[in-house]
Amino acid sequence: MGWSISDLGIAGVTVIGVVPSLIIVGVLFLIGYIALVALGIVSAMIYLLAGIGLLWIISLFGVFRNIWSHPYVLLLFLILPIAFVWGWGTDHIKGLAEMAPAQLISSQPSVTIQQMSLQGHAVSFIITPQFFGGVLIGVGLTVAVVAGLLMTKKTKKKHH
Repeated sequence: MGWSISDLGIAGVTVIGVVPSLIIVGVLFLIGYIALVALGIVSAMIYLLAGIGLLWIISLFGVFRNIWSHPYVLLLFLILPIAFVWGWGTDHIKGLAEMAPAQLISSQPSVTIQQMSLQGHAVSFIITPQFFGGVLIGVGLTVAVVAGLLMTKKTKKKHH
């Protein structure tokens, strides 16, 4: 039995200390970001991380539980190179540059959903990227709090 990466990380933080470890990790992230900027692939890495997140969300539904029985499921891993190339393209290809998140948000796109009220007046809801992001953050925080409460909830033991 060898040491895993997490064991080495815990041992390193224990020996070095929390604050110096955070400084070291911050410097490493800064160096990595500078390298990404120098290579011109910041957007590509952001899209790649989004692809990894998408695969993680898909895995929550048990898609990858028995991956070898359905070889077409392996095609889902094409999300990663496609996301990377798409992100690279938003920085380097003029047609894709308009689809970059910063461009989309700055253009203030919105979806207007019409709904009739009981009195016959039209009520419209405008969904913007900021509103959608706020809803996602709210749902994420709610799930995190509920999960934390459920994990810390003590179960009653039955005494025989």
